[in-house]
Amino acid sequence: MSNIDNYKKILLSTFCISILVSAWCIYSDATINGDALIYLNSAELYANGEWTKGLQAWNWPLFPFLISIISNVTSLSAEYSAYVLNTLLWAVVALGFIMLTREMGGTLWHWVAAAIIILVYIKINDYRDYIIRDTGYIAFYLLGFLYFLKFKHSDTWLKALAWSFFMMLAALFRSEGFIFLLLVPLVLLIDRNQDIGQRIRMFVKANTLLAALSIVAVIIIFLTGISVEKLDVSRKLAIIFHTYGAEFTNKIELVNKYLLNKYSEHYGWLVVFFTIVIILLYKSITTIGTLYGVLAFHGVFTKAYNPKKTKRDIWLWFIAINIIIMLIFASMKFFLTGRYVLAMVLTIMLIVPFSLVKIFNRWKNRKTDSSIIQKYALPAIIFLMITMLVDGLISFGPSKLYIKEAGLWIKNNTRADTTLYSTDNAINYYAGKKYIYPVLADPSAAVVRYDYIAIRVKRKNPELRKTIIKRMKKVPIKVFSNDRGDSVLLFKSVS
Repeated sequence: MSNIDNYKKILLSTFCISILVSAWCIYSDATINGDALIYLNSAELYANGEWTKGLQAWNWPLFPFLISIISNVTSLSAEYSAYVLNTLLWAVVALGFIMLTREMGGTLWHWVAAAIIILVYIKINDYRDYIIRDTGYIAFYLLGFLYFLKFKHSDTWLKALAWSFFMMLAALFRSEGFIFLLLVPLVLLIDRNQDIGQRIRMFVKANTLLAALSIVAVIIIFLTGISVEKLDVSRKLAIIFHTYGAEFTNKIELVNKYLLNKYSEHYGWLVVFFTIVIILLYKSITTIGTLYGVLAFHGVFTKAYNPKKTKRDIWLWFIAINIIIMLIFASMKFFLTGRYVLAMVLTIMLIVPFSLVKIFNRWKNRKTDSSIIQKYALPAIIFLMITMLVDGLISFGPSKLYIKEAGLWIKNNTRADTTLYSTDNAINYYAGKKYIYPVLADPSAAVVRYDYIAIRVKRKNPELRKTIIKRMKKVPIKVFSNDRGDSVLLFKSVS
């Protein structure tokens, strides 16, 4: 059997297994995450033909728009349409990782290793039951990365257009994609293996689609009579940069005032900068995980991955752009979540299949080498991977099913015209009510405005339950809880 046939079989098998893993994760814990409510609200409006309202509900429309299309075509609810979409996108992420491994110089065993690595990766399996736009961004980011590598190798118009197309799709899920569109082609200008004319030609070719669409946009603006002053792009960009600068300066001033003394108050910017770097390092390390982190370091220091210079430069340039984006975001918000750094981590993880195969090859020669590490490294890695897979497929954390149960109970046991206020909008969603409400400082105040009040109480605050009952001046008519002590208290306004 040829390598091409093996490659296709690996891709097909990975696609099918990824679909099954996502289906299991959704089945195991199909309670929507908080972000999902905004996308579902927008998708339902699109599905009903209310385009303006859908755009107002969420102004980055591709993700909810695709959900609405699946909903209209299949007659599934917006929630399950979103699960279908994300399931397909996670499968694309897995395929993209394998295809990039091949493009980076991997052979048969590297493809197999890449498939195993991505399928058992706990961070992805943790997010498979989430309804998030990050999945689309990461999927098309990887494909954009793939076709940029192909373009650099073949210098064809098809590859040039494909890289821009996929990265534009990524940008329609998350705005970070536009930064890659603008910055990635710059790496073509520093390739010393080509003369300056070749560099400029490839740079122009890589930007052709973006330039063409920009020209089309200008023509549309001109023909439709849209006022450039109304768009006011320069003013909006100025506001963004001013806001970023003001937030960064404000953090420095707070550090100078409350943390440093008069002898060190001029070092506030250093404290803030290194805090941001530490936030990024910590979140990157926890996201890649101990096993894959160690394998990545092993791959670097043993030169398990030793590609051509041009491919290595592009790989490092993608990592560098990711770092820049994450540093800017962290400096504004002072936090990062795992899914924000996932694209960067997956880019770094492209070295892991090469590291794993090198360890495998050394293990095969264990009879001629008495090294303990050489004999037991691979079995230990396999054991840790199995542990990771089990942890990703079987949730050992607190169940959120009680939130869904509370909402469904309200939907099935109250009139359709009853009003509901809850401290968790997911409850409203499952109850079939309007599910994006303002947060009240004191939920007991909702008694005078709503028929039912559902208050979520987390186990970390056990005294809150007594306080709520005291303020409500009545006992809940129903309590929904998990085995860890998290609960939803349901009150009825009038007896």
